[in-house]
Amino acid sequence: MDKFVIQGGKRLEGTVRIAGSKNSSVAILPATILAKGKFRIENVPDIDDILVIIDILKHLGAKVEITTNSLGEKVFEIDTTDVEPKDIPYALSSKLRASYYFIGSLLGRFRSARVAMPGGCSFGSVRPIDMHLKAFEDLGATTKTLGNIEIELKKPSVVATLNAILAAIRSSGTTIIKNASTDDIIKDVISDLKNRNANIEGGGTDTITVAGCKLDTTLLETNTDIRFDEHSETATLNFILMALNSNCTTVIHHASKDAGFVTLADSLNKMGANIKGAGTDTLTIGPAKATNSSYGIVEAVADELIGTTINFNKVSVGATMNAIMAAVLAKGKTVIKNAAREPHIVDLANFLNHMGANIRGAGSSSPIEITGVEELHGCEWTIIPDQIEAGTYMVAAAITKGHITLTNIEPKHLSSITSKLRECGCVINEQYDSVEVIAGSRLNAVGLTTAPHPGFPTDMQPQFTTLLSVCEGSCGVNDGIWEDRFRYVKQLKKMGADIEVAQNNKSALVKGVPTLNGTLVKADDLRAGAAMIIAGLGAQGETVIENISHIDRGYEDVVEKLTSLGAVIERRSFPDIVCDSCG
Repeated sequence: MDKFVIQGGKRLEGTVRIAGSKNSSVAILPATILAKGKFRIENVPDIDDILVIIDILKHLGAKVEITTNSLGEKVFEIDTTDVEPKDIPYALSSKLRASYYFIGSLLGRFRSARVAMPGGCSFGSVRPIDMHLKAFEDLGATTKTLGNIEIELKKPSVVATLNAILAAIRSSGTTIIKNASTDDIIKDVISDLKNRNANIEGGGTDTITVAGCKLDTTLLETNTDIRFDEHSETATLNFILMALNSNCTTVIHHASKDAGFVTLADSLNKMGANIKGAGTDTLTIGPAKATNSSYGIVEAVADELIGTTINFNKVSVGATMNAIMAAVLAKGKTVIKNAAREPHIVDLANFLNHMGANIRGAGSSSPIEITGVEELHGCEWTIIPDQIEAGTYMVAAAITKGHITLTNIEPKHLSSITSKLRECGCVINEQYDSVEVIAGSRLNAVGLTTAPHPGFPTDMQPQFTTLLSVCEGSCGVNDGIWEDRFRYVKQLKKMGADIEVAQNNKSALVKGVPTLNGTLVKADDLRAGAAMIIAGLGAQGETVIENISHIDRGYEDVVEKLTSLGAVIERRSFPDIVCDSCG
């Protein structure tokens, strides 16, 4: 198991080259299959998400060769001539949320797409694609979500198997769980669930089949207090499982204090559960959050796609990009109202226009207008710089009182980030394709509210809030774009941050402290992981970050780049700890 180990308190100095945009690349590479031709794409970031995209392209029949240009940078040569509309299996799509872009591109070219969606093991923090599907339907497609999905666990742990079973029960369709735990506790849980209408087969084997259903929770139809005579692990687990599917609040007294329940509760809470007090004598289980309806295999088919007006009820980057890809080969004119305006949407539109599409208005306050064309062709393209990677390094310089220069950037894409850093007290000097960041004494706290572009990006909120945690004064941070965006705060508080998250999880009060202190933390997601790196750089002492695979998904050569700026950070391998109770 790899972890990042950071010795904090080192001032960042020097120059760093920013990679190509992750958010552009994960849409533009799938968009290549809209044409039958050859592509040469440069400035693609060297990150794990791109490796998954390449695997999916190859699965569909594309030929992909990675070479280098005169500067030693990677160049992607893609030939989509032999691409076929194959199903994209869960084994591939589960590694990448942006796999949904293949629905738009396959539908656009072949009028048919079947993509297994990630999310089978996640109740909370999901990104539903209802708006994507509605846009496809507006263009004339028929969409539906099918069941029958496979999940293969990395290891046969009890907790991972329980998580998969619970997610599958609450989802539509049938789920096959491979490499499941054969522990007796799994058999006992399955037996208990089957007594409450669950349809589960294979308990005690390494392959479990679960059909989604609604469990019988008649024992918990009202708010209930339960008091055990002893701290029974079996009784505690059974009532947790029952309470998770109730719409009421259950309080368990004399619950088991076994450490495994702390791990299980933490995992279930990430899936949308509402469990408090795990590991203590009193356990409270409230109503769970709603699950994602977009679970299983998403199918979109059309005899033909016809231009229309698509009016999004809220701004969505993913839905806007998918709608654009589906519409470029549709008959007639498509108008997209309330479209997202992020730089990567403009990059996608410009790329498609270079392929022969007819798209106007991307990135502006006006609706996007797309006039369908008969066919598209291959082309050469250079991905725009990554505004979020750039913003992350800018904040890293600020928290270390550093002085760095970022190259290969587009300053206008960073305007909202630059503005906030200047408010804090940083000096920012902009050139044509570079930005200099200078931070001296302790910075000042400033209020922050995220918003769709040109507002402050939600993908920069965790990093900036980390900076605010050591600024002079107090401030509010508001971010309601994604559910559970503030879950990283728990890790910052372990380092000494004084942050209180509102009950609705959409805002936080940040009170600046003089310094953070290094400790063991984890990356809950990609941007939370970036926040942990920033916290470690600014902290006193040693910080160890777990779950760094999240960070590898979106940041190119982060250790090498930070080391070149003077940070003391290394990727260190630790032995895996196999412990069923730890998950």
